[in-house]
Amino acid sequence: MMKKLNLLKPNLRTGYLNNGRGEEVSYLQLMPEMGIKALEQDVENGAEQYRELLEFSKKRLSQFVLIRSANQEEGLMAVTYLASIYNERERKQNYSEYSCLYEEDMEYEEFSVDEYDAYEEESWEEQPTWEEDPGRIPVVTFTQLCGFDEGIFASFHGTMGFSSARDKRGKPPYWKNARKEAICFIGTNEFCEMGQSIIRELKRYSDNRHVYMIIHQKGEDTGHNEMNQIWNEPCLCDLVLEYTVEVIDVSTDKKHRKKYYEELFHNWIKEKSCTLAQDFPKEKIIQKILSFHNPCKSEMMEKVIHYITKDVEKQHVISEEDFQILNKFQSLGFLKGKDGYQSAKQRLNSLVGMDSVKEQICGIVATMQFNQARKEYGLGNTQYHNVHMMLGAPGTAKTTVAQLLGAMMAEQKLIATNRFISVNGAELKGMYVGHSAPKVKALFDHYDIILIDEAYAIAAGNEGDADSFSQEAISQLLIELEKHGADKLVIFAGYGGRNIDEKDNKMKQFLETNPGIRSRVNSTIYFDSYTPEQMADIFVHHAQSEQFTLEKGAGNIVREYFCGRVAESDFGNGREARSLLENSIKEAAKRIAQIPKNKQTKKHYQLLCNQDIVKAIEGQKEGFLMQKGKTKSRCGFAT
Repeated sequence: MMKKLNLLKPNLRTGYLNNGRGEEVSYLQLMPEMGIKALEQDVENGAEQYRELLEFSKKRLSQFVLIRSANQEEGLMAVTYLASIYNERERKQNYSEYSCLYEEDMEYEEFSVDEYDAYEEESWEEQPTWEEDPGRIPVVTFTQLCGFDEGIFASFHGTMGFSSARDKRGKPPYWKNARKEAICFIGTNEFCEMGQSIIRELKRYSDNRHVYMIIHQKGEDTGHNEMNQIWNEPCLCDLVLEYTVEVIDVSTDKKHRKKYYEELFHNWIKEKSCTLAQDFPKEKIIQKILSFHNPCKSEMMEKVIHYITKDVEKQHVISEEDFQILNKFQSLGFLKGKDGYQSAKQRLNSLVGMDSVKEQICGIVATMQFNQARKEYGLGNTQYHNVHMMLGAPGTAKTTVAQLLGAMMAEQKLIATNRFISVNGAELKGMYVGHSAPKVKALFDHYDIILIDEAYAIAAGNEGDADSFSQEAISQLLIELEKHGADKLVIFAGYGGRNIDEKDNKMKQFLETNPGIRSRVNSTIYFDSYTPEQMADIFVHHAQSEQFTLEKGAGNIVREYFCGRVAESDFGNGREARSLLENSIKEAAKRIAQIPKNKQTKKHYQLLCNQDIVKAIEGQKEGFLMQKGKTKSRCGFAT
């Protein structure tokens, strides 16, 4: 068994200057104890991916260092080790210009980690502007370095958390003024597209003490093809020779990586002062946690373990039952089943109805697998462009199916990752001329599965005539579709299709905005509205998945209600089944509240009575009438 690792995860932080009133900053916080001895110990204890880094750290100081890593987290960890070692060495050489953070007379042993963090934050957060310090390294993406504002989606979609190229006042970001201490740039395949621009921009930092660059894969399971493509780029050779860059590879084989994650898991359990049961299925649980969509695996482990131990006492013995919470994270791919996990295809098949949709989705995946197999046999490089259109009324599960299609492709290694985003078409348009194109580009830089809902909103005007903002967004969209049609999944969704009046068919108007869009759409998938029977099935399915039991005849009550509801113009499809269930639960809660507490049982909290559903239906009917502005007269006639 390996011994405890010193560093469990990189300390990447996001903060705000001037007590939260100023600019957002993203930086790597170093800790004084992470020197050469810590790295030696960690490599000895199983962190094999850092062995080359250890050998390199014994050499002379290097100003420019390029790190190739399997993921973002391990690249930042490598910088943490190396920068801490450099600071330790330079501090011993008594650099007089260093701040008090690394003075010899600073007694670090008097501070705990939390106390040290509090001390560090207090020393700079009150400042209105960023002040450089060897203990804090700004982390900037290559996209930001070259002037693209990739923070544009962060405000409402929570991307990487790095601040944008310019703040709202148009001032340069804090890292533009970092001209003395270390700075770190990070990215993936954008290096291939912006290599020469990156080389030029780095000249601004030729006087910095250290410049770290990280090129990492999008995901650990993408293999080496993606990284080899970047590594063979001529511009990379130009970069290395231009700045005399030292290159370090942070990688290891699957066997060592598996052991490494096992040790990380044990470390986090020990951090919580807990132990594992003798029959604990360690490999199974670790694999589930690693399946979460998060490039920072150690951080994800910590969060999951913190979640399950937040209410337990010290020395608690953790069993498999403690991790049953994983089964509830449906949005992350975990559902109840024999082994607690369902594949994306199983989840697709569990959806009510949509036989034609399911067939088309499986056909898309099968075609990509077919082309991949042909490539492996050397039978030609036939590319399948993953640009599709989903048409149908609201609430017909277009977003859900889009996510599942992407998840199926990611599981089969047909795309890099399952990084999914759903944006409204209007969100692609910028606030000023020249803003739309970077917004669209950033979308493709950060996500592999892109659903553009209400796509017709990209175009302005009732007739589909695009204004300058729309034209800029659409022009860049066409460029990205041409460039990434085969390695991304792009889906346009909206109201349209058969049986739609010409004046209401907004997706048709969108396609007519620019002929290039229609020619790039590979297939069109139509989502029919649900029938009353299907609405009843959806209601029952949701109730059972939340561990409710229904009285006999409940399904018939729901079906009878929706027999009239499906004909209404404002019918919301599957969303209404979910809404009806939530209102039924509310009625059940009101009913149970009338039962004395000492007479309540578990069964009371599991049963949904027919009267709960009937009252919920009456409430929804009344709500729809009020939304339409209609009331009933005393004689019962609508007025």
